[in-house]
Amino acid sequence: MPNARLVFQTLLGVNIIVLMLMGVNYTRFKAQPPLDSLHEISRQNAKYKFDYPFLAFHLLEKLDSLSILDLNTTTPEYFEKTYRGLTVNPNYCSEHRAHFVTHPEIVFDEINLVSDFSTTKQIKSQTLLEIGGQDVQPEISLDIITQPENRKFAKNFTYPLSIDANIIFLNVGLYRYRLVGKHFSCLSQVSNHIPGSVYMLRKDFIGDTIAEYTKQYESRPQCFDNNKFFPKTFVLWKKDHCEEFFDYFASEEYKELKKERGIVYLRKVSTGVHKGQGVFPLTEEAEQELMKEYLGGFLCGKNENTTVIQQLIHNPLLIEGRKFDFRVYMLIASTNPMIAYFHDGYLRISLSEYDSKSKEKTTFVTNIVLNHDVFEIAEKNGTYNGMTKEEMEAKTCWWFDDLQRYLVKIGRVVDPNWLDNHLRAQMKKIMIHLTRMAEKYYAKQSSLSELYGIDLMLDGNLDVWFIELNTMPLIEGWNDVTREFFNKMMKDYFEIEVGLLRSRMLRVVKYINSLKRGFNVDEDGGIKIDDFENVKKGFEEVSKNYFEEEFEVGVNNNGFKLIVDHNMVDGDLRRYNGILSKDCF
Repeated sequence: MPNARLVFQTLLGVNIIVLMLMGVNYTRFKAQPPLDSLHEISRQNAKYKFDYPFLAFHLLEKLDSLSILDLNTTTPEYFEKTYRGLTVNPNYCSEHRAHFVTHPEIVFDEINLVSDFSTTKQIKSQTLLEIGGQDVQPEISLDIITQPENRKFAKNFTYPLSIDANIIFLNVGLYRYRLVGKHFSCLSQVSNHIPGSVYMLRKDFIGDTIAEYTKQYESRPQCFDNNKFFPKTFVLWKKDHCEEFFDYFASEEYKELKKERGIVYLRKVSTGVHKGQGVFPLTEEAEQELMKEYLGGFLCGKNENTTVIQQLIHNPLLIEGRKFDFRVYMLIASTNPMIAYFHDGYLRISLSEYDSKSKEKTTFVTNIVLNHDVFEIAEKNGTYNGMTKEEMEAKTCWWFDDLQRYLVKIGRVVDPNWLDNHLRAQMKKIMIHLTRMAEKYYAKQSSLSELYGIDLMLDGNLDVWFIELNTMPLIEGWNDVTREFFNKMMKDYFEIEVGLLRSRMLRVVKYINSLKRGFNVDEDGGIKIDDFENVKKGFEEVSKNYFEEEFEVGVNNNGFKLIVDHNMVDGDLRRYNGILSKDCF
């Protein structure tokens, strides 16, 4: 792929006359050979194109230069590291921009994915093919890098990030190693991790985030009441939390509560573990270990282990005597401005009957991955405890409609629209509050998005509780029904993100084409913009995210429900899709 300098040089010849006609001082430039015929045809046939690519490049270099995010999480020595073999190019976004101004079809006509997902995973083997996209860097896929026969081979090769990429969908936030807007996640791209998410993702940080947010609603508990939102949580590396917990731990009240309920708390590892692996019931044995670890509270403020103690919801609603929770999805489609969607998920049901005095982890933790080992045994042997693999899958994974039918059957629900009127309404409100409390931490950039998996619980009063939020949630099916669900969800995801990308870049093309005069050449030979502040302000407006009519999502994209759109002014009920009342804004 030609570098930016070569592209600029080939463009100069075509644009000298244009600059002359516009009255730009061009004497510092020297004419170069004209564009080759293929590039010229490509631009002429493009539905959307820049009138003068050379000028467009320089204008965008000026107007988009302030979008580079220098994050605290990124340190210079990381710039030397590769991720999945991807090297660091300090001029990447400039080179990508030069490529885009001459080849706008890479945004408007193509879906070019860069992802480290295995090539056998559903997102690449099915979804991407069905939407007409292409995996432009299969060499960074995990199945290639991690296979023993490829590992040594892969270490000897590194790769530049594809200049054609417009969707970057990775397992890990690349912003930890790269500058957003400079090394990747350029204006004409979308990447799938948001800097600042750590304040929502870590089990220790989320408690603080919620506590701070709660203060806004001390006089408006009808809008938000943390006592009905998030189970009581203690972060043990915080001295005050730790001391409060061990004081209560030694109290008569706790001893009586244990006699009544059995397990009162769950111990969680706050970061670095997923799929239920870092969650444990606080049994008698676990209590003794905790007492030794913190010397009964004496080491509070000194022991920096990332341990979180969270109160167990003592009255969970049960399905046929078994505990369950929800995995639902929230898409932060944009942070500039905030745009968020709710998406149904599924119920994860324990194989074991619920007993609050049990010591078995699977009684309390319902993560679907914990059941997969049992599924494999059933598949290998034909049955497990008298059930086939298919029967166990049906027993441990329900859909929302299954839940409503069950609750109607046992007489807990009579409203035929209970799912929309009660369950989804509560879930959407929880997600809206999550976006509001997270917004101040999120980097504000048009190219950033994130798909979260959110774990929720329903108690015996049919109230919904927020448990935790996860990045890179499961999007891979394990049977025909779940594969169909995830395939549809991810196709809808791509439609939303690509629609926003194309909408903003269409406005950018039109805006740049509308700038006909008011430019000179600065001392470095670049373009100098007269009335820069007003031109910049106009650019910032058109490069925000909102849908143009021709790129709006279709009627078949009915899984994602809009819940937040900050394109609507504060006070407009449409800002939260009518779900929050004005007094709660």
